[in-house]
Amino acid sequence: MKEVIFQNKYFIHLLFVMSVFIILIALSAEFFFAPKIDKEVYSEYEGKWEVYYNGKKYFADNIEKFHFPNAVKPGDVILLRSLLPENLNNGSSMSMLVSLSGIRVFVNGHQVYSNGMEYVRRHKIAPSCHHFIPLPDHSGGKPLMIEIRPSEVNAFTNIGNIRLLRSDLAYYILASTKRGTLFVGIFLIVLGIISFSVGVVVSVYKRTVNPVLHIGVLSFCVGIWSLCYDNLLQLFSTDLVFITLVEYYTLYSAIIPALFLVRFFLINEKSSKGSRREMNALIILSILFLITAITLSVNNVIHVPSMLPYFHLMVLVMMTAIFFAIRRTRKSIHLDRIIMQFGMVELCVIVVIDLLRFNIQKYLIANDASLGLPITPYGTLIFVIILFSSYIVRSYSDMSAKVAAKTEKEVLLKMAYNDRMTGLFNRAMAEEIMEGLGGDENNYCMISIDLNGLKTVNDSFGHQKGDLLITVFSNLLKESFDSVGNVFRMGGDEFLVLVFEENWSEIDTAIERMRKLSSEKSEKFDMTISASYGIAKNTEAGLDNSEEVYKCADGRMYEMKASEKSRCR
Repeated sequence: MKEVIFQNKYFIHLLFVMSVFIILIALSAEFFFAPKIDKEVYSEYEGKWEVYYNGKKYFADNIEKFHFPNAVKPGDVILLRSLLPENLNNGSSMSMLVSLSGIRVFVNGHQVYSNGMEYVRRHKIAPSCHHFIPLPDHSGGKPLMIEIRPSEVNAFTNIGNIRLLRSDLAYYILASTKRGTLFVGIFLIVLGIISFSVGVVVSVYKRTVNPVLHIGVLSFCVGIWSLCYDNLLQLFSTDLVFITLVEYYTLYSAIIPALFLVRFFLINEKSSKGSRREMNALIILSILFLITAITLSVNNVIHVPSMLPYFHLMVLVMMTAIFFAIRRTRKSIHLDRIIMQFGMVELCVIVVIDLLRFNIQKYLIANDASLGLPITPYGTLIFVIILFSSYIVRSYSDMSAKVAAKTEKEVLLKMAYNDRMTGLFNRAMAEEIMEGLGGDENNYCMISIDLNGLKTVNDSFGHQKGDLLITVFSNLLKESFDSVGNVFRMGGDEFLVLVFEENWSEIDTAIERMRKLSSEKSEKFDMTISASYGIAKNTEAGLDNSEEVYKCADGRMYEMKASEKSRCR
């Protein structure tokens, strides 16, 4: 037991090191290996701003740090006014992140960009995205006005960084500054597709849902969500509203395969009925929540972002349920369960931290850049790796158990059907085979063999010498008939050879080989080794079954034994 616990602790330490290593790689990709972008092609907008909100005018030296005094809501009109830099290069664009709002941009009184306004007018969900706004040439020093109309309550609490950049490098800069998330997101998507495909094949083959399928769905959903959340899916699609909807749909979907995995790894037949009912209820609740969110959103009754607070509450309830499920199985010594517990704790901690980060950023610190990096994709990547580790360990344990059971069964069968002293098949095996014999298509022959002089050897030299005689004779009998038929020890000094019709022609040769080997072994072991035998075939008249064939062969063996005794006299 101590050795198992030591190995489990060692494995957990190894998983912890792997997790930290993955995080370091991701952070390195995000912060250290991203290419340095020259300030000539990418810079923060440092102009002063006038902000018009709900009939009031505000001034902001840094728009990123301006916090709206009240929650924005549909119907609000927000105007941002400033002057573009005098030294603005031709071919420049302006980049700004605006959540769930329509936006129009005017330069020197002329509209140069519009996105999402039509959705706001129709009371539909507007996109959350990075807006890349091409600025007209010779716009330096010209008045800039940005009109923002939110489509949701609490769509945002402040405006994100506004940057100036070269138009032809806009998407390259977006990808470069978020390389870590891009890498993890694409990796999770590819891993999810591969895992789902493998899971479907295995599930169809085994006719039961394989957990690899759920791992694939979870990995894919979180991968897509992470790209949408950081607006990286804009690199692959220009339908910004679609990207926004996918962000929420995949987020709401991800909890479902996670719960299925918890049920598979932590809830089993030995768990209480209450635990199983509790987990099944959570799965049903998460599915109903997803269906309700999609239905209400498609019918434009309630926009899908409006259900995010309820989703957060549901996630906290589920995290609590998972915590208690882990507590109920914490004393398990099964390595796969210990690994899964570690993975679930890791994911729960990451998700709770991200929930706190999101709500603090949204409602308290107004998009503080230091809180802007979501860690759920990294946590999910670690969790998926831990899941695979747990599944591999579980599969290996099941396979080992099956091999051990098969080996034990084979050992028991061997003990039941093999003679312990000689290694030959025993009477039980002979009787079982004889019961299956019958029909003209299975012609066979039985040779009943009796070892001569065993009683005399036992009486004169002891049972140890008698056992040696039996062993030596069994070995030479096997050597003589091994390629001809099956050899059985029926008990004591009685043996049986079963030969099927295709080898009948070799019987005489085998018997002659038995006699020759008996003579050789007699000289080697300094004792007389000889045997009497009788042969009977099922094709003989009057022999209708295997029992009659055996009795006939046994009778002929005794006739030979009696004949040899009379000759000796």
